[in-house]
Amino acid sequence: MAGAQPGNIWVTVQTHKNIIAAANLVDIPAIIVVRGKQVPEDTLQMADRVGVTVFSTDLDSYSIATKLYEAGIKPAG
Repeated sequence: MAGAQPGNIWVTVQTHKNIIAAANLVDIPAIIVVRGKQVPEDTLQMADRVGVTVFSTDLDSYSIATKLYEAGIKPAG
């Protein structure tokens, strides 16, 4: 999260509720959970309450970052 800016997408393997709190604090609208990790229901409920969208994928961080880049979603800066 170091260097995260409002509007960024966060790619992570973490699934606990603190990811939602951190994303909300920095104004990150979406989190992508990688490697097929199951996101607990309490984490999803918290995300819904604060307006953070949570996606999940079986891909690893590198692969999803590559796909985002190829889709035109570039790093900030």
